[in-house]
Amino acid sequence: MNGVPLCVDGTTVNPPDHWSYQGLMLSGMPNLVLTFGYVDASWTPFVA
Repeated sequence: MNGVPLCVDGTTVNPPDHWSYQGLMLSGMPNLVLTFGYVDASWTPFVA
């Protein structure tokens, strides 16, 4: 995240110390979603 500090209720949070669940969210960090992938990629790619 390019050095951006994350704070929850005034306490600095280290993301690697938290669990990822449902593939997007980190435990103990409300309203934070992490997404990875391609923007223009098809969900069902085909080979011609």
